[in-house]
Amino acid sequence: SGPGAVDATYTVPPNGKRAEVDAVIDLGAASLACAEADWTKPPHVPASARLVVALADDTMVGIPRIDIKAPGLDGKFAVALSPDEHRIDHVDIRRLVVGDNDIGGVVRRRPAGGWQAELHGARLNLHHLLKHALEADKPDNPTTPLAIDVRIARLLLGPHREARDVSASLLRDRGEWQS
Repeated sequence: SGPGAVDATYTVPPNGKRAEVDAVIDLGAASLACAEADWTKPPHVPASARLVVALADDTMVGIPRIDIKAPGLDGKFAVALSPDEHRIDHVDIRRLVVGDNDIGGVVRRRPAGGWQAELHGARLNLHHLLKHALEADKPDNPTTPLAIDVRIARLLLGPHREARDVSASLLRDRGEWQS
């Protein structure tokens, strides 16, 4: 949260059908946080983001580039929208280094509903997520199905607890997890 200075460029090519907004955002004055990764950036620490938004006939058709950089955070993403419904079709996680995590992959809509996440990377720290899940008075009961396929070199589960070369397929349906 907090202020961010934006420098945006709106480009329309000569044919006029497609356009692009390229925005660079100075996030130095803002505070940022990712509780799931136990990462925070206080105000007045350098940080920046860049978004490139693709437009067709003044309608957003995708976000081919999202970059965010701060100490302890380096993310590169792209968002593809379905052409007929203008809703998110998939998110490419080209690189996400945040806290102790270093992952990439893709999250896409499943034909039967919900989401499919295919993640891979050098490190995934589940310590804070597991701690939150075990301390919660009542567990979250999400109704959106989520399928996860993961290949991680180091899976961190807590202090001095890790697994190496982990491959797993998980499915959450009606709030219940299956492997």
